Amino acid sequence: MSRAGSGPRPAKSKARSRLAPIPFWREEVYENVDAVTSEWGAASDLAMNDAPPLSIQDEAPVVASGTFAAVTPHLRRAAALLRLGPDPDIPQLLRKISRGETPLSLPLEPRRRWGTTVRLVRDRAERLIPYHGDYLAAFVGLERRLPISGVSEHTWGEEGLAAPSAQGSVVLALSDLGTLAGDGGEATDSWLAYGRALRRRGCRPAAILPARPYGSVRQIARCWDLVFWDATSSAPDQDRMAAQLDLLQTLAAPAVRIEPGLLRGLRRLIRPAPPSAAIESIFWQSSALIDRNPLAATPHPEFRKSRLAAFARLEPAVKLRVLALIRRWRGGLEWVWEEEIASLDETSRALVPAADRLAMASDFYRLGAEVYGGDRRLVGGAIWFDDLQGRLPPGAWAPSDSADELASEQVRRGLTMLWLALGRPDGPTPPGYDPARRPPAPEIPRRRFGLRQHGADLVVALNDAPESVIGALLGAIDGRRNDFVIEPLPPFWRSTTPPPWADAWGCDAHGPWVEFSVRPKRGDPVVQRMRWIPEGTFQMGSPPDEPGRYDDEGPRHAVTLPAGAWMFDAPVTQALW
Repeated sequence: MSRAGSGPRPAKSKARSRLAPIPFWREEVYENVDAVTSEWGAASDLAMNDAPPLSIQDEAPVVASGTFAAVTPHLRRAAALLRLGPDPDIPQLLRKISRGETPLSLPLEPRRRWGTTVRLVRDRAERLIPYHGDYLAAFVGLERRLPISGVSEHTWGEEGLAAPSAQGSVVLALSDLGTLAGDGGEATDSWLAYGRALRRRGCRPAAILPARPYGSVRQIARCWDLVFWDATSSAPDQDRMAAQLDLLQTLAAPAVRIEPGLLRGLRRLIRPAPPSAAIESIFWQSSALIDRNPLAATPHPEFRKSRLAAFARLEPAVKLRVLALIRRWRGGLEWVWEEEIASLDETSRALVPAADRLAMASDFYRLGAEVYGGDRRLVGGAIWFDDLQGRLPPGAWAPSDSADELASEQVRRGLTMLWLALGRPDGPTPPGYDPARRPPAPEIPRRRFGLRQHGADLVVALNDAPESVIGALLGAIDGRRNDFVIEPLPPFWRSTTPPPWADAWGCDAHGPWVEFSVRPKRGDPVVQRMRWIPEGTFQMGSPPDEPGRYDDEGPRHAVTLPAGAWMFDAPVTQALW
């Protein structure tokens, strides 16, 4: 084609780029499963439904890491003042006579005594919650031995603490003096300043520390006389702290709630020698916990799931001792123990007493049947179940091939009924849920649902709901139920259906990979390989004992990826940029 007054323009050839293939949904097979309900049967059809309810009467003893009698001699040397007593000092009298001296007065024997005034400072920092029982024993012991009329009690950080102490008085702190805090030394600096001010006034500052810290105490010991409550353990090894914390977190994985006493019991299970009690504070401050109540701490659900996998790999003898200890801490908390049983893998669950497993399965089924049947006596049930669903690993919902298949089936049915009654409409579908195995429900009219494609998603909605009519209609489903499960497609490296941008893909020793290329104006294409990072929880940062470690690589903490993603396996090259 040419314009008037001009010759024909030379033709320009331009290669047309091919459009990338777009995947789409298509209805292939329709199978009616609406009538498959006989598998459920009545509650009485299950032989274990009449299992007696679980009742745990034992109370776990709280194991103290030290006693007041053991620290009293050290405490007297550190805090008590040297004063003359009423008894004569016979050795000193004999020394004077042997030198030919005539004593003008009878020498008196010096004794260590508390001053006329004693200031008791109690540190209630969150990191010291694991030692509340120890400090309570120390406080009771001090009350019996200190001059009551001259004792003033204070809490660290309160306004009255800034008032100067009487000259020559004793200041006794029940605190770690910040040596266990993970704040970079800020807490220790405050205690150092307070100790120096006391020394300038001629006071005697002393402190009962719960345990020897992992770091050095040389600086703080210049201002404070230190007494360690856990005097039996040696100085902790800084290089082994990360490994000890990792093991302690694995031992605590089955527990839904972690009491300070339970934490101590788990630490003392570590062989050949339990680590220092200081690891309890490190554990309490770690990101593995989301709530740190003085009664009990709550572990992070995703972190707990990852640790349960590590717990499953422990020796059976170790797991048996851990589970026995946790059970002793569940007196009056049967539902907590039953949830912990349901969280275990099959091999670990087999170590639990059979009566507990039967009661757990029966209680889950009984509660699910009651709630699904319309019983609304479970106060806060939706919130409780939402938390429960987040804490339970996928294995609690999955079928089992173990000898406890009947118990596992009861648990799955109970959880399914709880989810149907209490689950959030927009919440995640339980793993392995099959609508065909839903329990019988009251008769409801048959309705028609539309199966539609909206972008890359598959959507199911009522056809008579105008707000839900979106996307291209693929087919219709007639039924009485309104719950659907859309199973995700397998990853493309397994289904051999790659995305249009992928040039090559596969799996090797490091996992799935995919390559794409960018063709520059001149030269060969630039190829970049990516690695698949699956969803889950992992530890970010390097352990302190790793060779070549930099200071900014810590502290280690848990990071959770809610969904998988692709990541370059190498930095971006200049050519790709």
